Amino acid sequence: MTKQRIIEESKFDEKGHGVIFVNTTEYDVEGSRHPCFSLTQGNVEEMDNEEIIGMLREYDPHKEFVLVLIKQGERGCAYRVNFLKE
Repeated sequence: MTKQRIIEESKFDEKGHGVIFVNTTEYDVEGSRHPCFSLTQGNVEEMDNEEIIGMLREYDPHKEFVLVLIKQGERGCAYRVNFLKE
């Protein structure tokens, strides 16, 4: 995925900061991908998870995104991913 496509699909200019969630415990109808969704900053702040909120407030959407992998047992791992090669 190109840098431009990531920026366009994130709709940052429309919605502001947000987080991409990937549910690793399920697959889509075709069974080939994990379902994913995004939440805006306001929705994420309602979750009351300081680690994710901190990443959300600090990332640069022109070169990074915040990704949360949802795992079994109501666990999750959050990552701040830089998609540009510097």
